[in-house]
Amino acid sequence: MARHRHLVCLLVNIKRFLLAAAACLFMLTACGGSDAAQGTILPPTPAQTAQAAQTAPAAAASAALLRTPISPANIFAPSTGGTQLEQGGVTVDTSNASRGYIMIRYEGAAPRVVARIEKPGADQPYDFNLTRGGQWDVFTMTRGNGTYSVTVLENVQGQMFATVLTTSVDVTLAEPNLPFLHPNQYVNFNANSQAVALAAELAQGAESDLDVVRRVYEHIIGNIVYDHDLAEQITAGMVTTYIPDIDRTLQTGRGICFDYAALMTAMLRAQHIPARLEIGFVSGGIYHAWISVYTEETGWIHAVEFGRDWALMDPTFSASGPGLEEFIGDATNYTYMFLH
Repeated sequence: MARHRHLVCLLVNIKRFLLAAAACLFMLTACGGSDAAQGTILPPTPAQTAQAAQTAPAAAASAALLRTPISPANIFAPSTGGTQLEQGGVTVDTSNASRGYIMIRYEGAAPRVVARIEKPGADQPYDFNLTRGGQWDVFTMTRGNGTYSVTVLENVQGQMFATVLTTSVDVTLAEPNLPFLHPNQYVNFNANSQAVALAAELAQGAESDLDVVRRVYEHIIGNIVYDHDLAEQITAGMVTTYIPDIDRTLQTGRGICFDYAALMTAMLRAQHIPARLEIGFVSGGIYHAWISVYTEETGWIHAVEFGRDWALMDPTFSASGPGLEEFIGDATNYTYMFLH
């Protein structure tokens, strides 16, 4: 009798176990579908394993060849520091001279204020119109190491100016190309610039810096047209002070040579590719702006090959259409006066 009770208990326990197992199986099937469709992860077949072994190195090698795009948050953004000289409503911040730039702020009331930056014995002085209203302007030390003279002058009457402040800045660059990576008054951009976001987008999937240069160059010459009306206004003296606005150039799809060069320079610098905005004369006495770029493989280059003949980095003339290739490709047609 006792043996019979043990057998009944055993059968009851077995029945409970089977019911519990059935319930678990129902829950698994309801959540994940059948074993064949979703519930079970099957091991790879020998053929799948062999295919993965063959494709993995190629995929890794392909990814390794791609250049990592620079995000807008990682551009070379200028900032003020603790080394400042203040006088007569002018503040000159030289904290980052070793990084290739200084900053100047004007808080006075003069209708026009000029900053003159020169490197004695180098070339002609560079004159810039300062922004009024207490905004910082950035100026890059494009002529390398040495002592720079900085003078700020207020317009008092007609063409008469009075000196407000004079100082000297000793520059020893931490890296020689830093002045051509930061924004400045003419190549003005920041992390929120539309041009910076576009540069990062165009750099996606690029294999090298030169590939980024090609993509940016071709986008600009394919999407920006020359603004003849603005050029005529400047030539006629109707516009006497002009500073490029790179996002405006993108939004309107129009610009003069200064705009083309400033836009391309900004987009390349945003991708940590050193670029120089060069202003000077081309054959025939035309005042003009163009650019040159630097890559680790080539150093500074005035001409870049994009699968065809080498061409000077002149986005304005390139956007004008065929017929200027020979002129653009000949660097002797260009004489620079200013580097920005």
